[in-house]
Amino acid sequence: MLFSALDFVYLFTNYFDSDYEALTTAIMDNAVGYNNLFYIPGIVVSIMYIVHINHIACIGNSALVARKGRSGYMKYFLHKVLCDAMWISLAFVGAEAFLCTIRFKKELLLDTGFYQCCALYAVSLFGYFSVVGISQILIYIIFNFNRISCIITIVLFVALNALILCGLDISPVYFSQFISEWFQDGTFDWLTYILNLLKCLCCTLIVFCIAGILFQRKDLIFDAQKD
Repeated sequence: MLFSALDFVYLFTNYFDSDYEALTTAIMDNAVGYNNLFYIPGIVVSIMYIVHINHIACIGNSALVARKGRSGYMKYFLHKVLCDAMWISLAFVGAEAFLCTIRFKKELLLDTGFYQCCALYAVSLFGYFSVVGISQILIYIIFNFNRISCIITIVLFVALNALILCGLDISPVYFSQFISEWFQDGTFDWLTYILNLLKCLCCTLIVFCIAGILFQRKDLIFDAQKD
């Protein structure tokens, strides 16, 4: 609902130019609009996702370890991170696809490859949120299963994403910048897209392995209030 409301505000209240201009500028341009990678996915959605993963990590720690063992515990959280990264990416992009289907003519959406771009965009965001989620698990372990890890992760990724203000788009959220070129220039670099996605997946696996090693060495004394 929140994603639909955000999209509605940008789509139906800010821009009433030609259909193509509205689609390329108000909807898909990273400089303004619903897909502003810094403000919306980079801050708003990232904070929501980090808080969600932190909440999951704080529930039933000792019971999960007792039932699944240490390795099973880590595999469980990897599965949750990947599944929830997929769902939040689909929800975010799906809200836009749904409202654009209502707002714009079918011919325009098909001619511009809108739905293909949405699919690629969702996969790209999945890569980013996978990195965010598994990073939250790592920081949660590093800080001895303390809820403050949520705040630390939020500060970390907001700071990382904010480097764009200094001209540094090194955060994996900016791997989704291809959407501007897609609609404004009609270009798409498959090789760069695949490499960026592989970077996210490799980073997720590396962070997961580090988290697993640290977790194996942890003295597991959980606060009963956290369970």
